[in-house]
Amino acid sequence: MPLSALHEVLIELLRRQPEQIAALLARQRGLKLDAVPVHLAPEELGRPLPLTRRADLIVLFGQPSRPQLVVVVEVQLRRDASKRATWLQYVAAAVARWGCDVELLVVTPHAQVARWAAEPIRINAKQHFRPLVLGPESLPREGPEALSGRPYPALLQTLMHCRDPADVSLLQVTLSSLTALSETDQLGYDEFLRWHLDSSLWTYLEVDMGLENTRFFKNARKALEEAKAEGAREVLLRVITRQLGTRGSLPGAEAIARIEALPLAALEQLYLAAPGFESHDDLTAWLAAH
Repeated sequence: MPLSALHEVLIELLRRQPEQIAALLARQRGLKLDAVPVHLAPEELGRPLPLTRRADLIVLFGQPSRPQLVVVVEVQLRRDASKRATWLQYVAAAVARWGCDVELLVVTPHAQVARWAAEPIRINAKQHFRPLVLGPESLPREGPEALSGRPYPALLQTLMHCRDPADVSLLQVTLSSLTALSETDQLGYDEFLRWHLDSSLWTYLEVDMGLENTRFFKNARKALEEAKAEGAREVLLRVITRQLGTRGSLPGAEAIARIEALPLAALEQLYLAAPGFESHDDLTAWLAAH
């Protein structure tokens, strides 16, 4: 089955912040791993068995060669009974590979899928395996102040909790926090959120909460205005050149260089003045004055 954008984004967010996994282990298993080194297993170790599928992510707590705990991470976007047997295979293979305790973590933004995934998996009449689940009900909500400037936790919170207009403040702080990332990542995550979240959230944010005033959109609007200004410069330069040519005052290389260096406001003034030029001297005098 082809992987979805949501599936890949959730994996990337956990890859970027494995401390979320440590916090979940503390809440659901009572394990204190704050001081334990955390490592991501190489991708090829995500396929511990000769299967066509592989685990989405494997996180090692402790030394990579001899971890004290391994967490096999699986992103699940819908109920799929066949996955339960696969999850057990992943866990058994991880135990054989590292010889330590292994936990299975199922990650989903859907509350119904989370409740299904949390059900014990039957091994035999007396033994059951209960996965960890990271979903809307198991990820504590953080306030906007706590998420400000932290793009990856904010994105995860948004995917788990942003569902209706009551949550638009979370979306707003998430968009603002994206400015901490590269421009490419900012635009990529923004496009993903616009595709994934309900369109009513964006309408509400834009109309009632002044989306245009968030730091991210100020930067985006500034970039758009700069692009428009650059386009206006090119148009004005072409028009001014034609104007000067028709008046018999086509500028030389030095004058052209001075014209191209003019700010946009000065170019607009030259555009208005050029029709009145009768010779090169008029252009030279105008440039000397500006």
